[in-house]
Amino acid sequence: STREQTIFFAMPALFALLLALLSACLLSLRLRVVRARRVLGVLHPYANDGGGGERVLWVALRELLARHQLQGWRVVVYTGDAASDDEIRAATLSRFGVDVPESVEFVRLRSRRVVEPSSYPVATLLGQAVGSLLLLLEALARAPPSVLLDTTGYGYCYAAAKALGVRRVGCYVHYPILSSEMVGAVERRAGAHNNAARIASSPALTSLKLAYYRALAAAYGASGAAADVVVANGSWTAGHLRSLWRGAAGRVAVAFPPCDTAALRALPLERRAAPLLLLSVAQFRPEKDHALQLKAFAALLRRASASAGDTPPPRLLLVLAGAVRHEQDAARLAALAALATSLGLRHATADGRAVRELLGGGAEEAEEAEEAEEA
Repeated sequence: STREQTIFFAMPALFALLLALLSACLLSLRLRVVRARRVLGVLHPYANDGGGGERVLWVALRELLARHQLQGWRVVVYTGDAASDDEIRAATLSRFGVDVPESVEFVRLRSRRVVEPSSYPVATLLGQAVGSLLLLLEALARAPPSVLLDTTGYGYCYAAAKALGVRRVGCYVHYPILSSEMVGAVERRAGAHNNAARIASSPALTSLKLAYYRALAAAYGASGAAADVVVANGSWTAGHLRSLWRGAAGRVAVAFPPCDTAALRALPLERRAAPLLLLSVAQFRPEKDHALQLKAFAALLRRASASAGDTPPPRLLLVLAGAVRHEQDAARLAALAALATSLGLRHATADGRAVRELLGGGAEEAEEAEEAEEA
């Protein structure tokens, strides 16, 4: 019909108009960023989560302010937290002992959900990569920085930040978005947190996923190489970044995360408690595979009991210590508790203070250990 023909021929014009509008918006944003002077923007959408990444954020910011002349600089933290500025400062002081000065501003990002894994049931890495670009655009629009520091690990947005006029980009990387282990699991067609059973069982889907990973790795490497300063949290992460970000391989440095060991130094070197203690420290995330640890521990107990004969087997205690940051972590912890029950492991949940006392071998914790296999 005439109407359908009109719509068909109008589509290229509409597409060109949308492209022109997008280009104009990006050009306007670039001009605003280029004009920014002495603005340090720190990208950390989960600044109030209270985990190890947040300790790095606040200790790094404290040291930057203490060691460098930042008079005349505006320092902003881009975050998506609903908590007020005062609540974030109070929580940071309570948990990490870091007093965030009033001069540090908090800029709220409304689009934080676009980088959350739960938003992308399929093609999660691609969704998060695109989401990080959208998050970057919002951050630049709300407070254009001259220097951008990413302390979360959104490597896909560094090249875009430089293209939009950010003068210098620095990053602290806790974990590479892609690793050889992830690719290896797909190549071996092994089930893993990043490789569903239906994909692992299909040669065709495995080939498609490998091509998908290689494309993501190429984009990750090209964008990551745009960072001027690259710091990894350890040699394992640094090795992967040097392999993936070849253009920045010579700039990758290592700075181990800050760890407050004062409480640990106060613990005795000799424990009085009877159980042999196995301690696993990791946040409750899928890639940590706590379920495998529980299964291995249950197998160890069965083997120890079978080989003991008439003598009582040694008492073993497994402690899984990690932060529970939000509902997803709490759900994973509940699933681990259910798994422990199904494996025949008696378990209990304790707070951080109880774990520290348990490490010290206090009498009270030794009595608790007699009653529960901690998981």
